[in-house]
Amino acid sequence: MILTPDCINAVQALYATFSRYPLHADTNACPCCHKPGQERVLHSKPLRALSAEDLRLYARDAILVWGGEDDFRHFLPRIFELMVTVPDPAFEMDNTAIVFNKLRFGNWESWPGDEQKAIRQYFLASWKAFLRTSPDETGSTDAEDWLCGIAQAEDEMTPYLAIWESDKSVEAARHLSIVIVEHSFVQDDARPSDFWNKRKEQWSQVRQWLLSGSPQKTLKSVAAAQRDDRFDLAMQVLRVD
Repeated sequence: MILTPDCINAVQALYATFSRYPLHADTNACPCCHKPGQERVLHSKPLRALSAEDLRLYARDAILVWGGEDDFRHFLPRIFELMVTVPDPAFEMDNTAIVFNKLRFGNWESWPGDEQKAIRQYFLASWKAFLRTSPDETGSTDAEDWLCGIAQAEDEMTPYLAIWESDKSVEAARHLSIVIVEHSFVQDDARPSDFWNKRKEQWSQVRQWLLSGSPQKTLKSVAAAQRDDRFDLAMQVLRVD
């Protein structure tokens, strides 16, 4: 992902905001699910030096079977930083929905206002940066993954769809064509699946936007200036004349 100045600033704001949560001597990994050595990894380096390999297992199991909300808030800045700095977050960290749904398990909308603000700043900045990154450079992680991840935490997807609507770059249009062609949002019999199953309202918001006039106009406009078979296929799926 392209690291824009806004994205870098958003990550730094996470570190500043969540620095109030120290690393506990024991992060209480479930002994039935984890070995003592896995707990020790979290204590082996300073927070900013922990790698995706070091944190992958914790990011998957945090709050559910590994520690509580405050433990997660300690590691949150580094986990979220890795999600925008590793070449393929879905592969190197974990599915974006698995990582970001820890916010909902942790009741993040009851957290102090500055913490909520820092997280939303991160989501908005990272989403803008993702859309400006070529799909060829995001590995197996596509725009649907990122939206689904955000939707696990956010109730209202409108701000993120508005960002996509205002971004007229070729990269954003390519992401749009991939979501239309490769994911089940716009088909007549489309239904939410996988992680969207628990976020049906957010899935519907995305579907309704994709079926509105704006995405079609964007594809037609970009296709006129930039020849790409993916744009033509996406417009066929949307039945654009």
